[in-house]
Amino acid sequence: MDEPVHFPSDELPREKHFRPRGRIAPSRVLPMLYAFTALLFIWSGITYMALEWYVALFVGVGVMGFETYAWMHLRARKITALVAQNDRASLLLNQNKISEAMDLLNNSSMHAREFPEIHVMLVYNLSVGMLRRGEVDRAISLAAAVYNSGWMQVKTSVYYPHYPSLLTHLARCLAAKGDLDKAEFWQGLAHEHAPPERRAQLVLSDVYIGVRRGRFAAVVRDATECWLDAEGTLSGLQLKQLRVLCAFALEQINADGQHRENIRELLSGSRPLQRECLDSLLVNWPELQQFVEKRLFTLPPLEFGPSQTLLPAGRE
Repeated sequence: MDEPVHFPSDELPREKHFRPRGRIAPSRVLPMLYAFTALLFIWSGITYMALEWYVALFVGVGVMGFETYAWMHLRARKITALVAQNDRASLLLNQNKISEAMDLLNNSSMHAREFPEIHVMLVYNLSVGMLRRGEVDRAISLAAAVYNSGWMQVKTSVYYPHYPSLLTHLARCLAAKGDLDKAEFWQGLAHEHAPPERRAQLVLSDVYIGVRRGRFAAVVRDATECWLDAEGTLSGLQLKQLRVLCAFALEQINADGQHRENIRELLSGSRPLQRECLDSLLVNWPELQQFVEKRLFTLPPLEFGPSQTLLPAGRE
């Protein structure tokens, strides 16, 4: 399957701080420039063998060495701070604190363009947050900017393990927009690049696209076969979304009621679940919206009474 070289510029975000720079960035060129200048000084001193050249060599190399050390030290500190902010934003996204995470990612991205190796992850997480809020077009443009940067495509890069996640995220975004042909193309690329032990990470997008295609029975069968792997791989929120999608698929083939109990168990297992946790699934999908309003959010609330404590006796 041939991969596109890049997305056209009109599909990228207008803001420069949301466009990660490519792998050949100034921050990677400057150290090489310093090294070339130092070698030039050394060659000149050896060639002319003059005292003034030795003095210039000593002073020049010393100054450049100090500047390089100071620049690299400051750069490392800034990258460390940005990595910490990205990790905190990822945690907030997993906790469904979308607004707080988005504020942090927006602010960090504005100051991270000079550090493309972490900027690319900030913009990627920003795209994930946009999809969580149901802003599909914005999520696609941010993910396209990450793809165009080229940081995740190189197999020797530390970011290559994240490449299947980027591809399946693009597939989810396009499916939410209703472009299922493109969604299946990107999901196919995700399967090509995902190692066998990480294929379970793709099951949510597989199910999402399959249900929107109307392949209800096949979706339920495939999800059942890889359910244990998915439980050990997906986050708690993703598993709840997977349960809702499988329940919806069973509802479509439940003409004689034989799946009624399975549907009830899937929906019960998806709780507690806030309504906004499903925004990325419900966008542009009125049938699923009607299903969750009718079948999920009408269930009685979960309650833990004195006899239903979460901890065993003596552990409160």
